Amino acid sequence: MKNGRKTILKTCIITTVLFAVSCSTMIAATGPKADNDKIVHYIIDQLSYDENEKLLYSIWGPVSQGDTILMTNGPLFDIPCRGYVMYIDLYPMANLFHPVQYVFLAEQTKELMVFDATNPPLNFHEYSIIETTFSHFFYSVENRRANIPSKTTSVLRLTRQDSRWAVLMNGGYDQSNNHVRYWNDLSNIYITLNSVYEIPDENIIVLCSDGLNPAVDQSNGQNSNTDLDGDGDADIMYSCILSNVNMVFANLANNFTGNEKLFVFTTDHGSTVSGWNVVQNLWNHEVLTDAHFAELLAAFPECEIICTLEPCYSGGFLDNVVVAPGPIVASSACRHDESSWAMENLIYDEYVFHWTAAVNGEDAFGNPVDADMNEDGFVTMDEAFIYAEAQDTRPESPQYGEYPRVPGRMYRSG
Repeated sequence: MKNGRKTILKTCIITTVLFAVSCSTMIAATGPKADNDKIVHYIIDQLSYDENEKLLYSIWGPVSQGDTILMTNGPLFDIPCRGYVMYIDLYPMANLFHPVQYVFLAEQTKELMVFDATNPPLNFHEYSIIETTFSHFFYSVENRRANIPSKTTSVLRLTRQDSRWAVLMNGGYDQSNNHVRYWNDLSNIYITLNSVYEIPDENIIVLCSDGLNPAVDQSNGQNSNTDLDGDGDADIMYSCILSNVNMVFANLANNFTGNEKLFVFTTDHGSTVSGWNVVQNLWNHEVLTDAHFAELLAAFPECEIICTLEPCYSGGFLDNVVVAPGPIVASSACRHDESSWAMENLIYDEYVFHWTAAVNGEDAFGNPVDADMNEDGFVTMDEAFIYAEAQDTRPESPQYGEYPRVPGRMYRSG
């Protein structure tokens, strides 16, 4: 630490304004010119951060007295004087909501205030991304589809009478935080369901970010391709907002007879309310609570339900949904109090990449996978979980639950 180069004041006061926020620090020192790159280097130096760390830096400013630093969950603090705001994502490879920092630099006094938070800026479009090796890598990731297996004759004969249904969801939160990997996660599982398990297109319901809206909705500045498997048909059906989620599950529940199977797959962000009370983040900052999701599933007649959940804190859903009468199997990328993570290459999320590979028989890059531990010709949900958990190298703790205690199955057709 460069303690000799800075003075840290514990009281966090700028002029006569007091700020009631969590974990604030003021630093006084000589400062840079009003240039974004110099501001970044100055702040990083004062905070003793290594510029080679995997951080995303962005600057908003100059800001004026009276402006408010707004996070997506509300205001953080009011600006007391002209200066600059720096947003630092401390764990950009983790899904929201994880530790981030906001730093205010007073232009005249060169004082810094540092605020710990977990929400991104509401006005992220006003922040200027600072080019670093990591930011270039982060925003260069592209959408990709796994290889499509050749369709068998049987899949061409399937009709709407197929009793297996799937609901795939990516909320994305907003354009700035709807990362490419979430679309890739959906595409990977969609191809697996359609081409390996031969579930027909019309039985796979996809809710993704802004749906069919042609506007840009991904953090790399592109629009989500509605064609998940490359066959020329739109596979994304709806925007992932709460009213659409309610409509999809209600329609299915009203038409199920009890002989069907339902598979639910979710990716993108999640956040915590308190303890085991958690939410999945939908599009446009809407949320799906664990309690409400349980209510949606409880409306179905007794049928087999399988849930695979990727978002942060998604382990908090299991105590709500893995309940009587079942049968239900659910797994999550992490505990109720943990973030979930992307793979090192940022192309997919870690847990669902390996889980999808387990039930597919190969991963999205074509590498063969054998998760059939007892070699009975089926990959059961506990086998898929055991394989994915073993392969997961990120700082997350995958969770699994089933009720009753009989392993659920996703059967191969034919």
